[in-house]
Amino acid sequence: MKNILVLVILFISVVSFGQSKVRYNGLNKAAPVDYEIGLKGYANFYFAKYKTIDDGAAESNDNASESVGTGLGFYSHFKFSEHVGIQTELNVHFRKGYSKSSRQYDLDSAHVVYKEDLSNYSTVSIEIPVYLKFHWEFTPIHRGHWKTKSQLGVLFGPRLVLNPSSKRELSRSTITRLYDETSQSIENNITATTKYNTSASFGFSLGVDYELWNGFTVHAAYYRGLTTHVRKSNGFKALDNRIEIGIGYRFN
Repeated sequence: MKNILVLVILFISVVSFGQSKVRYNGLNKAAPVDYEIGLKGYANFYFAKYKTIDDGAAESNDNASESVGTGLGFYSHFKFSEHVGIQTELNVHFRKGYSKSSRQYDLDSAHVVYKEDLSNYSTVSIEIPVYLKFHWEFTPIHRGHWKTKSQLGVLFGPRLVLNPSSKRELSRSTITRLYDETSQSIENNITATTKYNTSASFGFSLGVDYELWNGFTVHAAYYRGLTTHVRKSNGFKALDNRIEIGIGYRFN
């Protein structure tokens, strides 16, 4: 909590300092002149951290595999000073994959139950990052000629993730061993419409972007979830851990 408080105070201090250098124009004295809007598309690579929820099992194991995710969105960059600004985004993010959860319950010395759940899931998320952005503009030289103005940016800040659409299909294998006898039952599509993800999660991002020419940009970012994005009913918690790589275009 103390660390979060320090970051918030630092964030407000930098923004307040930058506001003293804002340029205004026309009758609207409330809106700064220096702003940018653009479109971005990206791919996500996942390395989520899983933590088993204790339910009395003697042994447990949880793991998952996710396909490369994709996303599309808009961004606005408000420049408060020559090198400091705020970038807000509204992105739609698509992800899918599967998770496997294994449990062993020792009911007594002669009675053991093994359960293995396999969840195939798909999620559509709305992501809202708010970045504090440091930017530097320059005009590079290429083969003896000046190129179009370029811009390098370093950004960090919180991100809210909303999950309005999240579905999973659950299959379960149960093996029961009683003395020397073993039996197995398999159930498919147990909860075809049960949500896999929580309705919302929260995290922190750090990234860089670079404008190549005429508004075309490339960017890379790291996102770490601070709250679980998986419902506890799955038997485990998961903190998002991913790398985002993409391209974009600035309209103005």
